[in-house]
Amino acid sequence: MFQRLLDSLEDTTDNLGGVEVITYFDQDDGATLSAGIKSACAIYAVVGPQLRTAPRMNRMARLANGPVIFTMNDDVTFNTPHWDTILHSKLPADGIHCAYPSDGYNDACSFPIVSKRWIEAVGYYHYPHLIHNFCDAWICDIGNRVGRSFQIPEIVCEHHHPLCGKRESDANDARQQGEGGSTYVRDKALYGSEKGRVHRGEVAAELIKLTYTPGGH
Repeated sequence: MFQRLLDSLEDTTDNLGGVEVITYFDQDDGATLSAGIKSACAIYAVVGPQLRTAPRMNRMARLANGPVIFTMNDDVTFNTPHWDTILHSKLPADGIHCAYPSDGYNDACSFPIVSKRWIEAVGYYHYPHLIHNFCDAWICDIGNRVGRSFQIPEIVCEHHHPLCGKRESDANDARQQGEGGSTYVRDKALYGSEKGRVHRGEVAAELIKLTYTPGGH
């Protein structure tokens, strides 16, 4: 799946020199590593112990050189030519945004796009106390509170997920949800908790101070 993602990225990007792909491989993911990675994009592969989604995403975001950070799964394809040119034309100049593409399924904020400036102000990319679920919803809710969460429907990043009926579930899908869905239940409770809501409100208040035109994009 990862190679398919890279191929679609190459086929649809205007400025490949402006894109870097940072990916995290578990130490036991030998099959993917041995197959090799073929891409004209700059690829930075991090190999380490198995991590939860949030700490994995935060580690990769810290390594990023560019000003814009785009969450992406390996079971996605970029379907829109010139997506990078479109993206840069839509982002506010102050870098305070939670933009997201159409995922070809339910158009939720599955793949949030924020900036290094956002991450530096918040202190993290994905909320570190979540295990896997609701990381995207957490970012999107902060963006909504700032008035800077918005979809870019012209950009389609098709999610080939089991919930979309586009592939079969695998061991990784099961691990992310936990035994009997326990991980999902835990993360949902944390997202909906008073502590979580208060924290997101406090973070949003700090981000509003950084906007050039509060509530606009």
